[in-house]
Amino acid sequence: NEPPNAEKFYLLGRAALLKNNFKEAENYFKQAQTQLEEIHPSNRKVLENDINIGLTIATTEAAQTDIKKRMTEKSNSSANTNSATGNKSVVP
Repeated sequence: NEPPNAEKFYLLGRAALLKNNFKEAENYFKQAQTQLEEIHPSNRKVLENDINIGLTIATTEAAQTDIKKRMTEKSNSSANTNSATGNKSVVP
């Protein structure tokens, strides 16, 4: 049973954000917005809010800079933890 298109596009937008592909993320979030009517009313508002948050990040340079910084800090923190424990695998 496949998720509705709005959810798929939302998740693709989030994945694009994590890859710092902000224009791609914006496009996916906009597609998700056009599909919201297919979402059950009990979930629609939450998804709509999450899409709006994603769009804000995808279209605001200050938010993009902050996300990049946080992702770098998290990545560096994971790498340091793995070095300290002798674990060679890096977990994002």
